[in-house]
Amino acid sequence: MEEGIKNGEFVVVQRGAYQRVILFQEEQTMIFGKGQSQQEILLKKAAGQPFYSAFRIVALPLDEYPPKVESSSEQKGNKNRGKAGNKPARKLYSLEKATEPASKSFSQLTYEAEAPLPKGKDNRNIIDDKSSQPLGQSDIHNLKDQGLTSQEILTTIISSSKSFVHKTEYSQEKYLRKKEKVHGDLLLFLKPDLAIVTEYFFKKDPMKVLGLRLDTVSQILSYANVHANEKFLVYENGANGLLVAGMLQRMGGLGTLLHCHAGTNPQQQALSYLNLSEVVKQPLRNLDIFYLIKGRGINKSLRESAANGDKFDEEMVASLSSEDHDSPLCKKPKRDSVQDEDIRMETSDDKCPKSDSPLLATTNSSSTKPSSCNRNENEKSLEMLNSTKFHGLVICGREHPLSVFQRLLPHLLPSSPFVIYSGYPEPLMECYTWVKESGFGVNIHIVDNWMRNIQVETDRTHPEITMSSSGGYILYGTYVRNSLN
Repeated sequence: MEEGIKNGEFVVVQRGAYQRVILFQEEQTMIFGKGQSQQEILLKKAAGQPFYSAFRIVALPLDEYPPKVESSSEQKGNKNRGKAGNKPARKLYSLEKATEPASKSFSQLTYEAEAPLPKGKDNRNIIDDKSSQPLGQSDIHNLKDQGLTSQEILTTIISSSKSFVHKTEYSQEKYLRKKEKVHGDLLLFLKPDLAIVTEYFFKKDPMKVLGLRLDTVSQILSYANVHANEKFLVYENGANGLLVAGMLQRMGGLGTLLHCHAGTNPQQQALSYLNLSEVVKQPLRNLDIFYLIKGRGINKSLRESAANGDKFDEEMVASLSSEDHDSPLCKKPKRDSVQDEDIRMETSDDKCPKSDSPLLATTNSSSTKPSSCNRNENEKSLEMLNSTKFHGLVICGREHPLSVFQRLLPHLLPSSPFVIYSGYPEPLMECYTWVKESGFGVNIHIVDNWMRNIQVETDRTHPEITMSSSGGYILYGTYVRNSLN
């Protein structure tokens, strides 16, 4: 059975280069756009349609207005009522399935000139005094109310502009793209996948996902050798669950994935956006990292082998049980600033995080005590951690990774891969130095992907100016038990 747009599932709505993720409800409306271009759209006609369908935004006739429509902005509108308490008038729009193939570009679907437009040689005679365009916002809104398509509106704007024909070809193209962002009427409903969701988060705010790009996520999953029917250990905090979602997708519901996180509730926004089924999410178990930090997370078999004279395990247990206040994560703990996926993350200046990160402290402060609301789940996950050897380890967090790395590494099987991601190279250098000196790893590398987006246009091919060139740094290697230690 072919999948389509369903109630209660997340959908990515795209207009031009702008994207938005919504929870689809056919009886509700969606607020799309910003400022003067904001529109309230009924979603009913998109229900049941296949993904990647293109729809045009059309004005809804007054006789088809529903008696009451719930929307995400309903409560905001109630707060902004006038003194008399009258609710402001709402202009509603509906969706009409586009007849053009969705494979066309948005610019082709939105505006196609019937004849080649005249072009100027340069812009020397153009004066930006705002008198070249007689149409105002009210005039354009009237055109939309009359039911004109975006192509007809753009044609009217271009024909009324006194300076458009004098612009160069490049300036005309920039002008059209700018107007398409505001007056475009074509929406594309996309099915969320890991690539789309990763790009969505990165474009919206890279710091909310620790600068994780799509190519970085794919490399982490490949270096960790994530696949079905195996057991994997992941620590993720501050990436909205991107890596956890990617690992669950690769495992396909087969195996075990233990997710260690900071705070009472793990971040799972990416899992929700991907509409993962219960079968795919079945391997997932959650563990509050503070249970591990209090010293209860050391494997019992590790202690037993250390008691039997295994020098390797003696040193490992000593390093994990010690209260060394010079370690990178031993300062006074603070309350986790991100315990819910909808709370805005606290982002500091774009500097390398200091090694005295407070979140994973090993002190006896009361703020590190685990919450009792998830105690049963944490106890079960802790028991699984102590009784299981895992086939791979992935670490990605806002904190310094060394302390977490030291505590989770003994739970791997020999010859298992480990991967650590950080937005800065200095924390990974400390992890690299520790694992090399301790002899707990081989084939250890730190890699950095440098990438630039390239604009490819006729006579205008060049790298984009405003972009982030770094997708973070990755340390990867293979865990070994070196008996020579």
